[in-house]
Amino acid sequence: MKKYNNGLIIGKFMPFHLGHEELITFGLERSHHLTIGVCSISSEPIPGEVRYKRVKDTYKEYSNISVIHITEDLPSSSESSREISLLRSTYLKKEFPTVDVIFTSEPYGDYVAEYMNIDHVCFDLSRNIIPISGTMIRNNPLHYRNYLNQYAKSYFTKKIIIVGSESTGKSTMTQLLANYYDTTYVPEMARLIISHTNTVTYNDLYHIAHLHYKEIKKREKTANKFLFIDSDISITESYSQFLFKKKLIVGENIRKTNIGDLYLFLNTDCPYTQDGTRIEENRRKNLEESHKRQLRENNIDYHVITGSDWNQRFEQCITIINNHFISLYNTHHDGNNLTLSEHQYHYLHDRRLSDELYRICRNIIQHTMCVSRI
Repeated sequence: MKKYNNGLIIGKFMPFHLGHEELITFGLERSHHLTIGVCSISSEPIPGEVRYKRVKDTYKEYSNISVIHITEDLPSSSESSREISLLRSTYLKKEFPTVDVIFTSEPYGDYVAEYMNIDHVCFDLSRNIIPISGTMIRNNPLHYRNYLNQYAKSYFTKKIIIVGSESTGKSTMTQLLANYYDTTYVPEMARLIISHTNTVTYNDLYHIAHLHYKEIKKREKTANKFLFIDSDISITESYSQFLFKKKLIVGENIRKTNIGDLYLFLNTDCPYTQDGTRIEENRRKNLEESHKRQLRENNIDYHVITGSDWNQRFEQCITIINNHFISLYNTHHDGNNLTLSEHQYHYLHDRRLSDELYRICRNIIQHTMCVSRI
């Protein structure tokens, strides 16, 4: 195998997936040093800084890999063309003059290499080894989630927020749903730092918001498609108005992290239980109205879960979640797009890919890549 001095890989990595990882492994095996250029422009759906950081974090321990963020508005097209390749190669030759090979999985690699006067080594042009593309993932991120790079998964995790007044079963419902969908959840932070609603201070609310933010950031990294969250910043804001008639001031990072994909509001038409930490029953409905008012002010739509039967409430949640996300995730993977032969699997195995990818490949071959929920 010929070993080049300086290899180059460029791409959008939108998003960063296992096909990209294998291309990088392929290039690294054939280069003493490898430069990875993450190309982005501001109008793209996934921010360039996010994609750059994913690639950078993945290879931070590799001294022979450099990850560069390319923000130049390079021409692009779904089809390979000499005209576009000439414009690309002019920029690349200027920015990376020592490169002696480019690795791609695209026909345009031949043109770019020709104009740069370097070699082109193509990998898996027909996508037979890892049958995935960025377009497929962007169109159906939950369906193809297992093909995402480990650092890219959290970006596509769907956040489901459970809200409502006190003693409506939020904590229990959050845990039950997380267990049902085989994922993790974020508990209500208020319970960790205050003993009773009536003893909370305004500063406590800011502390709760900050802890909640940190816990969401932590747990979304390990969530399996969905992350269930007990309450959110809107509820903390509502408590601030309800208890102190004051607006809660928090940073934009906290607000962005609290944005949910689906909100389930648990109604108060269920038995009230005083566990020693809650407000009085005659104030529970007032708090509920405060929460709904705050959600409206924050332009948040929600589904109301009603009834005194806890099992029926749980079933309502399941139905709403499945119906909401059914267009984003099908029960079975498309065999036409995700069929691996035994030969392809053994190729991957011989290349010492991760245990996670081995498992994915085995499951595809055995036609068991399906889920029992949605």
